[in-house]
Amino acid sequence: MKQLLTLLTLLGIVPFLQAADNPKTVELLEDDCAKLILELKNDGADFGGSEASTEETNPFTGKACLKVTAPQRFSPEIKGWSYQIKKDPKGINEYRYMRFAWRKAETTNFIALQIAMGPKAGNPTLWEHRYHCGDGIPWASKQVAKVPPTEWRVETMDMFTDWGEQEIKGMAFTPYNGGTAYFDHIYLGKSIEDLDEITLKMLKDKPVKFTDDQLKQLWEELALMSTSDNLRWQVIRSGESGLKYLSEQAKTFKFDKSPANEKLVDELLPKLLSPRFVVRDAARKQLAPRNMATVELLRAKAEKQVGAERELLWETAHGLQLSLGVDFNRQKNLVTILEKLDSAEAKTLLKVVKEGIPEPKK
Repeated sequence: MKQLLTLLTLLGIVPFLQAADNPKTVELLEDDCAKLILELKNDGADFGGSEASTEETNPFTGKACLKVTAPQRFSPEIKGWSYQIKKDPKGINEYRYMRFAWRKAETTNFIALQIAMGPKAGNPTLWEHRYHCGDGIPWASKQVAKVPPTEWRVETMDMFTDWGEQEIKGMAFTPYNGGTAYFDHIYLGKSIEDLDEITLKMLKDKPVKFTDDQLKQLWEELALMSTSDNLRWQVIRSGESGLKYLSEQAKTFKFDKSPANEKLVDELLPKLLSPRFVVRDAARKQLAPRNMATVELLRAKAEKQVGAERELLWETAHGLQLSLGVDFNRQKNLVTILEKLDSAEAKTLLKVVKEGIPEPKK
């Protein structure tokens, strides 16, 4: 038997079987909404006539998504669900991260995804773990956005950091105070990279032609200093139409290719780290060239500092980037997104964007 196992291992069969028994991701909701809907019985209560149905128009991924009318559909114990949330998930049914997409037909009130955790110390299944967008939720919950999204929004949650070790048993899909909510692409993953792999595959299999308004919204969000991971998935989901639009917009960039003046930065460094604001401010005004190359150099210098001095250099880099204009943010965000794509169109656009640093518009 030992010799057989050794042979199967060398042939790659044992690792294959182990991977099949212990998948890196597990699907909680994708196209087979009907199977999940049968579980969402609301413990037999009517709950104001709330209904769950399969929606085939405009899913986030695949062919269908889950549609739920207010107030909610739920089950505290869904058949086959016994997923352990762990800090370092290696075993079967052990995961750390959750990814899901959701939207609401209206921007009023809130949308929530509630997770039923397994019993502890003899208590029944606990409904104490929630994520929501909007206001007015009557329970303890982690807010991920101030307004419910009317377009698909992707969330990636570190459930161990949020809740500690738990056991996922059930779920509630909640538009609650009126309206209709849509849910799609719900997965658990051992790592974010594992989730990225499945999301990227699903989106590449079925890209969506974005409307003009959706494309303009992408461009506006790229201008933000910091963006959510949701933006990356929206760019990927937009497929050819999105990359074509972004390519046209990127042509408006003007580039300052000047390298950072490291000698000048080093000379100013003691003043940039001064406890006196007037000294730091005077040094900041002497920084040149005022472009992203200098911003990145300051960030690299900050990484070598600790405590208050590190914060001072990060503050200097952040302030300089703010002064450069929104196109700098777009360039940086586009590079971050495009570097993770392998299509010919994405590589072409990445080359254009990386040719230089866009100058601020005057």
